[in-house]
Amino acid sequence: MKNRIEANEIELIFGLPFPAPQFMRHAPKILTMPDGKIYAADNELGAGTIFVARVHADGTPDKSFGGAGWVAEHLASGVSNTSIAGLLSRDDGGVIVALSGTSTFALACFAADGQLDRTFGENGKIVHPIECGDTPADRQTVPTVGVTAHENANGNGNETESSATGGLGALVQADNGTFYGLLGERFGMATCALMRFESNGRLDPNFNGTGVAIIHCPSGSPFDQRTGANSFVVMPDGGAVVVGTITKIGEPMRVYFCRFNQDGSINRAFGEDGFAIFYSDSAGIPSDNLYQMELNYACNLSNGGITACGYLTNLPLYHSFGLVVCVDALGRPIDDFNRGRPLLFGVVGETDMKFLFGGMGVQTDGKIVACGGVTENSSRDRSILISRFLEDGRVDSSFGGRGYLEISPYDSQVNHASDLLIDSNGKIWVAGAGGPNYNISSNTSYVFRLSH
Repeated sequence: MKNRIEANEIELIFGLPFPAPQFMRHAPKILTMPDGKIYAADNELGAGTIFVARVHADGTPDKSFGGAGWVAEHLASGVSNTSIAGLLSRDDGGVIVALSGTSTFALACFAADGQLDRTFGENGKIVHPIECGDTPADRQTVPTVGVTAHENANGNGNETESSATGGLGALVQADNGTFYGLLGERFGMATCALMRFESNGRLDPNFNGTGVAIIHCPSGSPFDQRTGANSFVVMPDGGAVVVGTITKIGEPMRVYFCRFNQDGSINRAFGEDGFAIFYSDSAGIPSDNLYQMELNYACNLSNGGITACGYLTNLPLYHSFGLVVCVDALGRPIDDFNRGRPLLFGVVGETDMKFLFGGMGVQTDGKIVACGGVTENSSRDRSILISRFLEDGRVDSSFGGRGYLEISPYDSQVNHASDLLIDSNGKIWVAGAGGPNYNISSNTSYVFRLSH
């Protein structure tokens, strides 16, 4: 594979200490702690069981957590499309883990010794069903932001849809002990909601009256237009910006940023009526030549703006590019980044290059790191792709010699990233899994840290 990883690019790599059931998702999320320890979590598909590990800075199991460096906990039964949405540190050294599924968001809180924190939720865990049906009566269940109660009662409310085919999402600290979570779905085929929780895991009624804000672009009916949500960031004012994709039959896909105020209402000063929407034309791809586009990960910029990455696939060759978009705090394109246009990034000779499964981070010097995957034309082998961009959108050629790295840990033929973070020292961490083929049961999960 071109630009294959050099031995000195990875300074640490390790597997996860917990067992891997046959139907493990193999999409671990990670969290670094101030003392250098690392939390990692994954889940078993269909069983509603999460596995949480804590390791020392060198990757060896921290046996003071659960006795063997890991614990397992059953969270939710009968929930489809589950995956770990995120991890959040606690002041006592413990961790909150979120499991996202179709119309369900579950939380578990572990103390530093691996025991459930019984003061959190209901004896250490809590499951939140987030329902929003397809009829006007169903849509009264959760108030929709930006729509009055009168409009909602008459069936004119605008809501719907979610992030990771029931599995994408995120968990981010907010103010006064509260934290946000995202129930997402890539193309809005299920409920998509931004939630805010109190420190005990219960929904915060100061956010939209219920703790839940259903995400739907108001420019179309929820019956024929779907709003998928994949990621979000918390803003300095305590509100949040969600990113995702808007789909409507007979119209090209669009990607969006949507800003919420701290009280859960839409920030109407952002973009156009709360939404900053981008068509493929803004990236130089005519809408008639668009097959698919998404924004999948988001990060705060030091200037108060937001950056997000995803991908764009064009026709007729189905060639995929990485996609990076930057907007300011009001949802306007940042002129200093790629001259105010969405950035398309490709790897020569590869047809499938996406920031789809991976992550995103911004280093202290303002450089943007985006992680996804790249597939070789000839062999269909798939490597993890990590790219770095300067603040003006140019590729950082000092990173890997070309501005990107293609990584296949343990010489696995098929690899997928599931998380990326940048620690307090500016080091890049990636979690993922790889194996001999695309069968998930043949995969092995891993975590590695780059020398950059």
